Amino acid sequence: MAIARPLGMEFDHSWPESAECLTLDFGPFETAHRWRRMPECDEFVGARRSKHTVIAYKDAVFVFGGDNGKHMLNDLLRFDVKDNSWGRAFTTGVPPAPRYHHSAVIHENSMFVFGGYTGDIHSNSNLTNKNDLFEYKFTSGQWVEWKFEGKDISCCLMNPVKDV
Repeated sequence: MAIARPLGMEFDHSWPESAECLTLDFGPFETAHRWRRMPECDEFVGARRSKHTVIAYKDAVFVFGGDNGKHMLNDLLRFDVKDNSWGRAFTTGVPPAPRYHHSAVIHENSMFVFGGYTGDIHSNSNLTNKNDLFEYKFTSGQWVEWKFEGKDISCCLMNPVKDV
């Protein structure tokens, strides 16, 4: 999925409703790649956003978090590629706090969301850089926060030990 906008222009949350969302079709049997318009995601389903994560799982694309220019988000949206439709994903449990600039990956039947920033997007002094890990289980829709015990290894991630 890509946002269509003039080259060199940053994402603007105040864009008119006519802004397009496009997808690029490509595959082993296609000789020409082409962009085509995707259905719009209605505001009641989810806000326009930036600094979010997007992952694909089975026949769906999931969008988590980010910000809409006013505040951070922690909703989970689902685009069904077969039905060509948007909706909110079913969730239970406590989701991660609203955040942006986080990471997300798929492992087996789960999506893992790590880190990012939480707080007030309009004040850099109120942002908190998170070091937490959440799992979203696709089979049950459950959010689970992972807790770690033992030595804090964040110092080693920033300054890896080199073999002598």
